[in-house]
Amino acid sequence: MNKENVSQMAAFDNPLLRNDEKKPVNPSKNTPEDSEPDEEYDMWDEEDTAPPRGRVLFIDADACPVTSVALACARDACTPVVIVGNTTQNLERHGDPRSREKARGRDASHDGFWVDVLDVSIGADSADFAIVERLLPNDIVVTQDIGLASMVLGRGAAAIGVRGRVYDKATIDMQLFIRHEEKKVRRAGGRTRGPAAFTSEDRARFKRNLTELLR
Repeated sequence: MNKENVSQMAAFDNPLLRNDEKKPVNPSKNTPEDSEPDEEYDMWDEEDTAPPRGRVLFIDADACPVTSVALACARDACTPVVIVGNTTQNLERHGDPRSREKARGRDASHDGFWVDVLDVSIGADSADFAIVERLLPNDIVVTQDIGLASMVLGRGAAAIGVRGRVYDKATIDMQLFIRHEEKKVRRAGGRTRGPAAFTSEDRARFKRNLTELLR
């Protein structure tokens, strides 16, 4: 048998090769009954993946005293925002668009900035899970919930408290432990020290550190 015949037999026996161009084809489409020529198979065509999006700022909005500051920082950084809470947020008082469609063409210097509201069901952790399941590693979350901050860091994203504290993987476990111990004291009828009053210094620190994160 000559080399040409061996080559033709090898091509015929391999279902992943065309007999003419010897390009890979999709085995599921390559059946004897097919009357049309087999299409070239690209494994990436069957991946159901969305194109990567840019950074998004998520705001855990319930009882958040810095929503307007966060929106202003995001507008300056041309970063889209998603406000998450179990109550309807009145965005009109901030003077910001409610959706990316309304934001388009509003101000060229703030291209890419828009605001969406994600209204979640009433529940202790509803907003937390709604945020976490939408996170990508480049995102930022504004929250005063240490538990949510821990999950955010676990997803590779950044978290900042309403007083401007940027949460850190190196210290988040200790913060969770302290919160757990304080809960145990309160359940036993004891008292723990509550948070200090929110001040203008807290607001300024938040604005400064969020601006840095958005760079």
